[in-house]
Amino acid sequence: MRYDTLAPDEAAFKTRGDYTFTPFSVEVQDENLVLKGKLCKPKNRSGYYNTPEPPPAKERIVLHFTAGNLSGGIDSLTRNNTRISVPFVIARDGTIYQLFPSKYWSGNLGKAVGNTGTNNAQDKATIGIEIINYGYLVKRGDTLETIYSDPAKGKLDQYCKLSQTDAYQKLPEPFRNQDFYASYTPEQYDSLIILLRFLTKKYNIPRTFQDEAKRYETSNDVLSFKGIVSHVNYRGKNQFGGFEKWDIGPAFDWKTVINGVKADEYVPAFAERSLVANDDVVTSDEQIEAFLDAPRGLEVAPPDEDLNTDPEGNAADNGETKPRKKLYALLVGIDKYESFPLHGCVNDMNAMEEYLSKKTDFEHQILTIQDSVASKSAVINAFREHLGKATSNDTVFFYFSGHGTQENADPIWKNETDEGLECFVCYNGNTQKTADFLLADKEIRYLLHEVSQKTGAHIAVMFDCCHSGDNTRSLAAEVFRGKDTFVRRVYDRGDDFFPQRDWADFIFSDKVDYEAVKDKNLADFLPEGTYVQLAACESDEVALEVGGRGVFTSNFLQVLEKAGGDISYQSLRSRVRQYMKFGFDQKPKISVVGNSGLLNAIFLNQRADHRKSAGEMVFNETKNAWLLNLGAMHGAKEGMEVQIVDPDNAAMTTPASIGEVFIDHAVVDTKDSVLKKEEVYKVLTDNMMVEEVQLFLNNVDGNQSELNPLVKKLLADSGGYYVFVENEAEADFTLHVQTGQCFVTRAKDPFRPLFLPVDLDDDNKEFLITNALRTISRWQFVQKLENKGENSVNIDLLKIELSQVKADGSETGLEITDQIGKPVYEKTADGWKGKLKIKVTNQSDRKL
Repeated sequence: MRYDTLAPDEAAFKTRGDYTFTPFSVEVQDENLVLKGKLCKPKNRSGYYNTPEPPPAKERIVLHFTAGNLSGGIDSLTRNNTRISVPFVIARDGTIYQLFPSKYWSGNLGKAVGNTGTNNAQDKATIGIEIINYGYLVKRGDTLETIYSDPAKGKLDQYCKLSQTDAYQKLPEPFRNQDFYASYTPEQYDSLIILLRFLTKKYNIPRTFQDEAKRYETSNDVLSFKGIVSHVNYRGKNQFGGFEKWDIGPAFDWKTVINGVKADEYVPAFAERSLVANDDVVTSDEQIEAFLDAPRGLEVAPPDEDLNTDPEGNAADNGETKPRKKLYALLVGIDKYESFPLHGCVNDMNAMEEYLSKKTDFEHQILTIQDSVASKSAVINAFREHLGKATSNDTVFFYFSGHGTQENADPIWKNETDEGLECFVCYNGNTQKTADFLLADKEIRYLLHEVSQKTGAHIAVMFDCCHSGDNTRSLAAEVFRGKDTFVRRVYDRGDDFFPQRDWADFIFSDKVDYEAVKDKNLADFLPEGTYVQLAACESDEVALEVGGRGVFTSNFLQVLEKAGGDISYQSLRSRVRQYMKFGFDQKPKISVVGNSGLLNAIFLNQRADHRKSAGEMVFNETKNAWLLNLGAMHGAKEGMEVQIVDPDNAAMTTPASIGEVFIDHAVVDTKDSVLKKEEVYKVLTDNMMVEEVQLFLNNVDGNQSELNPLVKKLLADSGGYYVFVENEAEADFTLHVQTGQCFVTRAKDPFRPLFLPVDLDDDNKEFLITNALRTISRWQFVQKLENKGENSVNIDLLKIELSQVKADGSETGLEITDQIGKPVYEKTADGWKGKLKIKVTNQSDRKL
């Protein structure tokens, strides 16, 4: 539980070698009270605050919570040249960390009342204090989770059990739609009171607080108020109507703080908590400024963003999650052609839109155009004006479902061996010539290059039409292949190509001069962008629609649904082909342009998370029970906790548990959840196919203090997949830290890494290493999988043969010794090649 890691995190932070710590002890003016804490300065970062001379006048103190732990909070508040920070942070043990002299300023309010468009006037007039606290919590079953839980991606960040009542408080009435909030410690309240008394005296700020009726409201009144306020007074709802900030509302002991600050005299409850007087203690403002030295007279506006902290401590501030990446999608579906209409393209487009909007984790910017609206000019304009809005952090997706065809190719297109250009057929009503409605593959190539160059986004294109295999449903003769079965292909007359167009009819003719390029290579005058292309069939095959749906799109979405979206383009190609190979004579094609590594990317460049097993749950009328398609062979056990994903909102889940377990399925106890019997539900679990592996840490030359946070994170995320042992002789695998990298080998086998080494300076290192270790755990599970039930199969009834498929396609038997076969891979000009073929034969006369 996250709550149980907070104290160890704070203890570990105090020993960090990448910070310099010096204790300070300064008197509160005119009071018998001393403010104590630690000056905290990163060794290799600077530029996280401004030092104008003269410093700005201070009118208010603003209270924040970090929505995270201490190490993550201070790491992000001292980001290099970012200038989003506060001078003071109060840890849960009450230690006050000072990051910069409080007379200077940094961005602490963001897009706040009176701050936007005013040259950060309110940032300058305020002193921010961050209190280490996770903010609001989300109830799921008998646990409370932090805002960083993402059930749709299999990521649960549990803060505490409901039984740990000291870890949280439940409000009698929700504040900003939230009931549960993490608790603060008595030490934090004590230190906060002393710090507020010190700052109010130092800067002559009134020791006043807003009336309770206004204390948690956002309004312009805060701009004229002098005293102590909260971040919520500056930040209300965003443009979409959602709350932006929750720090600090009623889940806070305001009475204690107000009484302590306003009292004539305050006696600390934890005065000698963490410091011992000695010659190294800083005791004056001059010494504080000297220690936290920075060039004077610098003032740079902070970026227009908020700080965020994830549970691993990668960033900090105040309860607002990072903005999601955007998906700019253009979906085209055309059924109502003037001749040769289709019947499933709009259905396909709508199904794709539903999947994207409900099952992908983006901020969705989806544009659909269909039938008569989908003219060639409309498609081109949408390509440039809609998809062109993306940025390098976004994803672009173009989908076309309709007819495909070919037109005669000019000799300039030397690479067209069949002398034809592949084309999409846009809506063909009210057109004067074929170039008015045929969008040639070279024009798509040109548009994709434009978008790729302009945006730098991840781009994927998908075509469910004939002749799509070489396009970057044919039009002249609809062919019936059975009831409600259509070919998405047309020709001009009979089986002829459409006529060759004039050069002036290409959309790029005004930019590319025919005479100047006719002898050049295609890539020289019509470069390609970088993108992934998914096509319904090879260029010489036909794309079918059956029963009002395109075969390719229907199977494609089915594979995505079953995989929970967490599937690479490479795997998509294989699985969709498997789905279609026995029923349809079309082979989907997936290719990449510009970067071959994209084949291994997750569909739409979503982040992979292999930590969760995902299954599907359906209601079985015969058994009158909900059945999960995961059973004993997947590691299902009775009583195992699972999460049922809301099909209309992937971020919402409902707790459930496994009941009776069978070989390949299990009964699910839905715990009286209200579910739709006709719905198919995705189910997540953290413990399927898990075999706990023994892991030894071999630190060859890494800095131990810098490795501690990594090891702590790996332990927190182990989830029963792996456990560290002290002796390599007891280990299954070894995690090596050497020359700035982490890699895993089998124990006592240090020179054969089992996955690509991970750089220690990679911001994503914890995620990459954890997923790799969990994958290894699943290898072990499969290796040791054994059916010990009464229905187990006698191995003598089976004949198992292994053969090696060489690079040239030939096969040779693979020798088995002591139940082990060792394939040999071949190094070719195209890289390492080799496949293993396994043949299992039932030698009995009964069904197994």
